[in-house]
Formats: sequence, C-alpha cells, structure tokens
Amino acid sequence: MTTLQAAIRLVGLALVFGMVAVVALGMLKGTINTRGLLSEKRGATSRRMSPTRVQLLLATLAAATAYVSQAVTTTDWGHLPTLSGGWLAAVGGSNGVYLAGKVVTAFRDRAKTRGG
Repeated sequence: MTTLQAAIRLVGLALVFGMVAVVALGMLKGTINTRGLLSEKRGATSRRMSPTRVQLLLATLAAATAYVSQAVTTTDWGHLPTLSGGWLAAVGGSNGVYLAGKVVTAFRDRAKTRGG
C-alpha cells in the first residue's frame, strides 16, 4: 500500500468515525429524537416494545457492521466490497418479518374496529 492509499484510508476512517460520533452525540443529547424508535405505534398511550422492530434494527446493524469491516480491511482499491448473499438474505428476511408483522397488526386492528 502506498503512502497516498494509506492517507486516503485514514481520512476515510476518520470521516466514518466522525459521522458515527456526531450521530451518537446527537442521540445522547436529545437533538436526534429516538423516542418510540422500537415501540409499537398503537394509539396515543400504548407504547410497548416491538419485537419486529428490534430484530430489524439488529439485523441491519449486523449487516452494516460486516460491510464496514470489509470496507476497512479491503485491499482492492477502486471497488466497493461485496456483501455476501447470506447477509443480504438475513436483511431481506428481517424486512419480510417486519412487514409481515405490520400486515398482521393491520388486519387485527381492522377486525377489532369492525367488531370482529
């Protein structure tokens, strides 16, 4: 690796970690609102933890971590790293589970409002 490539990698890492730090600080200070991020949205008072949202967040964070770690350790300059099909299937399946949960909840709420 040349000195220029090392400098570019260092600047890129500093940029990524800087963005992570800005978002983390914003979440801690409250300027980025995360209230209700993992809660089900059922009426004004019902705020219970949503398992589908939790699994979607965890799957997304795991895949993002795998991608960033590949990007940091890559030696193939000029190409973005490829994410394995397993990670794509995991994130796609996670989104499918989340959407299925939304559909089931919508049908259940609709049946309740109709008196069924």
